[in-house]
Amino acid sequence: MPSQQGFFLKARCTECGETFNLFINTATDFLQDFDKDGNVTYALRKEIVGSRCRNLIQVRMALDGSKKLQSKTIENGEFIED
Repeated sequence: MPSQQGFFLKARCTECGETFNLFINTATDFLQDFDKDGNVTYALRKEIVGSRCRNLIQVRMALDGSKKLQSKTIENGEFIED
């Protein structure tokens, strides 16, 4: 459930099946990027390593200036959708 401070990101390791429920704080976890005209976009880059195996899961999200999701990818894992 999204809140004003963030949202939960749920993922599963494709190697061992371990699940992760991470809280993403939209005020501190997003990276700002400015284009040549000064417009801002945001990105999220998270790396996850579980306790069952050492598979490195990489999550990438691109967001617009209003912090609305534009795209998301995950390597070595899968998103768990509610």
